[in-house]
Amino acid sequence: MPAQADSYLFHRDGDLYLPQTAAGSPWSATMQHGGPVNAIITQSIESSAEALEMEISRLTFDILKPVPMSSVKVESRFIRKGKRMAVLDTVLTAEGSDEPVASGRAVLLKPIVGKEPSMNTMKSLPTPRSSIPSQLWIPDEIARQLPPGLHLLIGFHPSAERERPVCWITAGANMFQDREMTAMEQCATAADMTTVLAARLRLTQENIEQASLMGLMNTNTTIHFARQPIGEWYGFSDHFISVSDGYGVAECALFDEEGCVGRVTQSLIVND
Repeated sequence: MPAQADSYLFHRDGDLYLPQTAAGSPWSATMQHGGPVNAIITQSIESSAEALEMEISRLTFDILKPVPMSSVKVESRFIRKGKRMAVLDTVLTAEGSDEPVASGRAVLLKPIVGKEPSMNTMKSLPTPRSSIPSQLWIPDEIARQLPPGLHLLIGFHPSAERERPVCWITAGANMFQDREMTAMEQCATAADMTTVLAARLRLTQENIEQASLMGLMNTNTTIHFARQPIGEWYGFSDHFISVSDGYGVAECALFDEEGCVGRVTQSLIVND
């Protein structure tokens, strides 16, 4: 297991979570990356889902303001708790403040074990990760100018095909010093990159030379699950992205290495 602070996201101290170097963002040395924010909210949600023997059908994350590189607290409460469906709200607050810096909402559903799907139009698996060479998530010349953080740890396999490009990514970090991320935490972390990946897929499909994508920022993330994710690598394909009047939307079909998991959507703003 990794033991260095640059290879796991949080140190847990009671009900507080202290972000480690790996939780940092490219935007500022004082700001957490959105991926770890998603992950720490997800760990609380997933625990509640398991206690009810339910599965996560939808996850929505909102980053309400910059999340500091200081201890944060996660609190969840049910706003509905039925036999077949539950809705859970989660807030993330910085130590010493009651004002949320991020929030999550999850819809939990009771699975019917062994029931075959009566309708399935999920996309087929795009080019497997094993068939695509790895690349740096951020080129060295840019990375040297950025503060440390998750953006320097991400594993990245982008295809070059124009017909149906795909980008496979993994966080490259553990959740805690003594625990790897669950598949759901990995998936939520990867989903934070939807806007950048959708933009890259569009550039690939249109054979446009790679441009800087740092001007696009997401304000929220929503994942709709068709099934529960598996493993640590997630593929983004079948993209949609549109920007006008300084804001827009990005969407991708989401895959693990077994097939389609669902879809992920982000609202985005243009960072002038």
